[in-house]
Amino acid sequence: MIEGPDSKTAFSLPDLEPQLIGRSTEALPITDPSVSRRHAEMTPDGTNWFIRDLESTNGTLVNNEAIEGRTLLHPGDRIRCGSSLFLFDQTPEDRIPIQSLENGSSELQITRRHTQAEGNQGQGGDTRSQLNHVIAGTELAMSDSDQNTYLERYLDLILTATTGESAVVIVNATHHSKADLMIARHRDPKSLAPIQLDQALVDDVRCEATSVLAESTPTSEEPSRRCVAAPLRSREQVRGVVLVTLAEGTTHIDLELLHVLAGQAGMALEQRILVEQVLMNSRLAAMGETVAAISHGIKNILQGLRGGTDAVAV
Repeated sequence: MIEGPDSKTAFSLPDLEPQLIGRSTEALPITDPSVSRRHAEMTPDGTNWFIRDLESTNGTLVNNEAIEGRTLLHPGDRIRCGSSLFLFDQTPEDRIPIQSLENGSSELQITRRHTQAEGNQGQGGDTRSQLNHVIAGTELAMSDSDQNTYLERYLDLILTATTGESAVVIVNATHHSKADLMIARHRDPKSLAPIQLDQALVDDVRCEATSVLAESTPTSEEPSRRCVAAPLRSREQVRGVVLVTLAEGTTHIDLELLHVLAGQAGMALEQRILVEQVLMNSRLAAMGETVAAISHGIKNILQGLRGGTDAVAV
């Protein structure tokens, strides 16, 4: 906590356990009187944390914006509950740091775009290896894993299928969250080095809905940095972007294979969204039936009481 009566206090977030923020909770206990007894709740989902307000008196703000519903948290986010201000952070053991390079600060320039003609002609790679990667992508897309688990396994597949040193997948914000979901992977599973995310490149792929190769100009001190990025498309809708930083000295770049695997991921994400909607509708229907049954039972009791009252009156 960086502001408030409990400032300079650090609270740990255990894995897989929701945490309540408030004056009546042992998880994240606050002495600030402007904080409600049950103010907000933080819940884990895979490697991510979400927060929602529990109809508190003074509301919950993330980065000075009042939240509505379940909101995804990113390292560095500032959470305000009453007059108390928290800084949300995750240790390197929890997440690989992602450094976002805003538009104008990136040195990458797009040097090649994927075209339909390129897809029809192919690139002369190992056909059997390409087919094996596509089959693996199909099997992964058809698995019953949740979204975060799927994306983590998908990045492992991408790093295997390409000569990538690291990869980041960005899933567009939905009505459940105002922020994009980002998951990162290194080829070396022990590496915790920060990964640079070129926002201009991500925005271009989202807008143009096509895969690209981007390179930086080499200097006497730094070799050329090369990245490939592809849209996660489904039914003409871009649901996110995957960005791969290539290993130094990479010569063969199979942009077509990355484009196909990204398309599989887009369809897999849509499938999981539809399943979530079906489950939500089922829960709402079950809740409606339960409420109707309870209402019917209460009505029968009231009718019985009314009949008894009429009999006494007679």
